[in-house]
Amino acid sequence: MRQDFSFPDCAYSGAIRSNWRAVLRQYGHWLLHAVLVALIGTVSTGALAEELTVRLVVGSDSAFASETASRLQKLLEQSAPGIALERVDIASLPAASSTSSASLVVTLGDVAWQAAAAVSARDSPVLALMPRHHAYEALMKRSPRSASALFLEQPINRMLNLVSLLKPRDTRVGVVLGPATQGMASRLQEASGERKQRLRLETVSEEAAVGRALARVIQDANILVAIPDPVVHTANTVQSILLMSYQADIPVIGYSAAYQRAGAMVSIYTTPEQLSRQAAETIIAWRQGKGLPPTQEPKYFTIGINTTVARSLGIELPDAVTLEQKLRVMKE
Repeated sequence: MRQDFSFPDCAYSGAIRSNWRAVLRQYGHWLLHAVLVALIGTVSTGALAEELTVRLVVGSDSAFASETASRLQKLLEQSAPGIALERVDIASLPAASSTSSASLVVTLGDVAWQAAAAVSARDSPVLALMPRHHAYEALMKRSPRSASALFLEQPINRMLNLVSLLKPRDTRVGVVLGPATQGMASRLQEASGERKQRLRLETVSEEAAVGRALARVIQDANILVAIPDPVVHTANTVQSILLMSYQADIPVIGYSAAYQRAGAMVSIYTTPEQLSRQAAETIIAWRQGKGLPPTQEPKYFTIGINTTVARSLGIELPDAVTLEQKLRVMKE
């Protein structure tokens, strides 16, 4: 038998209709407001669901850049289905920019950042991943535009916090700066002073002067911090820096896994997985309307320990995980 779920036309249903009319008279404006809110929410959701194009420009064929690009693409595919990632190389960038516009351009490395800035409209947002500080700031000064940067270099405060964990007393920090990093001198002085660390600082203008500057530094320092600079730390100088420091019983804090493998006792760095994770978080936040931050330092980091070097220097260290945990809770 067919069941009828409608209200029967009787006094009971009439009473219900009367009650509903009373409800509408009393609360009708609230119901209308609720309907409008629901409609606006539907429109907003529909707008958010529209696919946006993110153009990824890779300017380096390094393994680091390639892995970062691949991981970023995978993260966006998994976490942001409303974003279409278009990967182009520098040679194809002018043609791609002239035929279609991207909602956001993401670059990997200095060369890609400079190329994208040259062909993109100044009001088109660019997220520059792993540019060097001085290169990014110089271009922004010459040609201001809508841009954001996520640097690969670790913040000074984090580096010196690591120094405090490794050498908590009688800390004499040695640093050699070059043309690209000499502007950091005042920040290093301030940050080391806050931590009761004595700073021994030298600045060079050319690669040939690095050895002499380092010799002066290690006369007074008992720990050396390597700040990435394309003149100071090169394929020609790194081995000499490590050897001179080792012979003086001075541990070196490096800024990459390669530096650790070469002989730095400890290195602190951001991996491709960590960089792509922060980049994806930034892009998704931008997609949600939060805007791009002017600049960002790496939020995630890894510590690597060269146990052979530490043992040779007679230094007992906590494991890398313990150092990372302690470092994350320290004020930067």
